[in-house]
Amino acid sequence: MVSKAVSRAVTVAVLLAAGLSSVQAAEKIRWEDLQKRVFGDLRSVSVITRDGHRYHSQRVEFGPDHVALYDRGQLVRALWRQEVERVEIRRRKHYSRHIFENVVGPLGLPILGALLPLLDPEPARTGSVSAHIGTVGTGAVGFAIGAILAPPFFVYGVASAPVFLAADGVAFLMPAKAFEIVE
Repeated sequence: MVSKAVSRAVTVAVLLAAGLSSVQAAEKIRWEDLQKRVFGDLRSVSVITRDGHRYHSQRVEFGPDHVALYDRGQLVRALWRQEVERVEIRRRKHYSRHIFENVVGPLGLPILGALLPLLDPEPARTGSVSAHIGTVGTGAVGFAIGAILAPPFFVYGVASAPVFLAADGVAFLMPAKAFEIVE
């Protein structure tokens, strides 16, 4: 009974979210105002030209008479102001990368603790065997401290994974913000 109700609720939510993109109309905006509205960290930018071509990029820069599209720091395309009809922007991020950071990161704490004494230049200057043995002992202590600190961070990463995945799912269903250029 509960499973059936949950299934129906999820189906309704997905259908409503899918219908949102068709309901949303493009906001009409002047070119001069577009530069003020479109800034910051963007997930995806689509520029649609008057002849129907669609260009995608991750970063966009607006000039007084053109728009420049960039991917990974490289200029992909520059379009004249007269060519651009519509700009669609998605300001979503992938939260699932936090899962990777929160799970894999703590696994590196013991290794980091073991390598930390190697950054100390003092034993290298003395060159004695006892100094190097002390470094190995300090490295073992660093490894042990890292091994003690890793599980709480690892548990946090595992426990927060459903929240981040749900946020990614909601962000995926959000429609793009559309701006239609008017003269």
